[in-house]
Amino acid sequence: IAPTPSPPTTAAPTNNDKVTIRVVIETDENPRNVIWRIKIGSSTIVQGRANGNPYEVSVDLDENQLYKFVVVDKNDVKNTFYEVWRGGDVLFDGDDFGRKDIRYFEL
Repeated sequence: IAPTPSPPTTAAPTNNDKVTIRVVIETDENPRNVIWRIKIGSSTIVQGRANGNPYEVSVDLDENQLYKFVVVDKNDVKNTFYEVWRGGDVLFDGDDFGRKDIRYFEL
């Protein structure tokens, strides 16, 4: 009796359940003093520091997952504005938040 072949295994995860979001940050102050993080629970999964004005970066995240977006403005004058986009739609935005803002979102 011949052995039953095992099903093929996938070497790398597929990108089927990924969603690309864009983080956009604008400030009249020093953009390097603005940092952001995306977390699952207390674990940071991606983070960045604005390095231009406006600053924009794309991030691939898993669908059906609750995320926490954290933005921290370390400038003396707090006038930072941010947007998080999915495709052509703004998921959420914020301004006039002082030193720190936190938003929860699910894709």
